[in-house]
Amino acid sequence: MTSRTKRGVGKRARRSQRTAKDSAPTFTVKFAEDGAYYVLMDENAYAPTMHIGNFVSEDAALAWIRDESAAWFAKWVAAGM
Repeated sequence: MTSRTKRGVGKRARRSQRTAKDSAPTFTVKFAEDGAYYVLMDENAYAPTMHIGNFVSEDAALAWIRDESAAWFAKWVAAGM
């Protein structure tokens, strides 16, 4: 089982996250028993742990964190979640 954690990336992503909630979440890639991978948004002051998506590989999950997590989080915050 593997587990990697990475903060949201990119200047624009960090700036929009700070203005939204003053805190960028951390995300962790986890291996599921069925052979897939999924991403967890780790528990923070504003949200519980959240299971996000199913990915065919660890690389795909890490790419989502790198390329899409900041926009996903900004939409999540804008929706008032």
